[in-house]
Amino acid sequence: IARIEGKHHKIVFAKTIPYKSDKDWYAQIVDLIRTFHIGFAVVDALPNTHDARKILTEIGSGRVALSHYSTIEEPFRHDKADGTVHINRTESFDGLRNEVADGVWKLWGHWDSDNTTRSVVNHLANLRRDESIDHRGQTKAYWVAVGPDHYAHALNYLRTAIVLSGAGRGFRIAALDGKADDDSPQMLAKKESAMYKVWGIPPDDDETMKPGDVEIKPDEQRFIQ
Repeated sequence: IARIEGKHHKIVFAKTIPYKSDKDWYAQIVDLIRTFHIGFAVVDALPNTHDARKILTEIGSGRVALSHYSTIEEPFRHDKADGTVHINRTESFDGLRNEVADGVWKLWGHWDSDNTTRSVVNHLANLRRDESIDHRGQTKAYWVAVGPDHYAHALNYLRTAIVLSGAGRGFRIAALDGKADDDSPQMLAKKESAMYKVWGIPPDDDETMKPGDVEIKPDEQRFIQ
C-alpha cells in the first residue's frame, strides 16, 4: 500500500496474507482496502481467480482491476467494463527498475517482526533482465526470477494501480543505460551486489528502499494499493 507524496511513491504498508488461514483470503484483502481507504487496487487474477473476482465484485471495477501479464504492445490495457488490466511484463518491469534506481520509491515504516521490509528488497534483487534472439533475428528482453519475487510483482501491480488511479505520472519507456562509469575500487565492489546489477542501486549510498522510523497507521487519507 502506498501514498503519493510529491515525486515519491511511499510504501506505507506491506504484508503477506496466507491463502489458507482462519479468515478468507479475499475478505482480508477487502478489509485492507476499506481500512486504508484505498483509491485503486490491482489484484493478480491468477491463480486464485475465484477469490480475485470476489474482491472485484465487493469493491467494484471503479477501484479494482484484475491483472494479467500479456504480450500487448502498449505498456498496459485497462478494460473498465470487465474490471481487468493487461500488463506488458517486460516494459512494466523496465519502468519499475528505472523508478527504483531514480529514488522514486521509498519504504516508510518499521522493520517488521516477520522481516517484510527486507523481503521487499530481497525480492527485487531476485529479478534479472535477460535478452534473447528470436527466430526473426530480433532481440527480445525479458525478466526472470532467480529466487522468491512475490513482492517485486506486488510492487509492479502497485505501480500500475497508481497510473490507473490517475495519481501517477504515467508509464514511460525505461532507458537502461545505467549510471555513469566509476571504476574506483569502492564502486567496483558495490557493483557486485544484486541490487546494483539489476536495479542500478549501489548499497549503502542510496536513499532508496530504506525504512524510516515512523509508524504509519490508517487514517482518512486515500491510499493506492
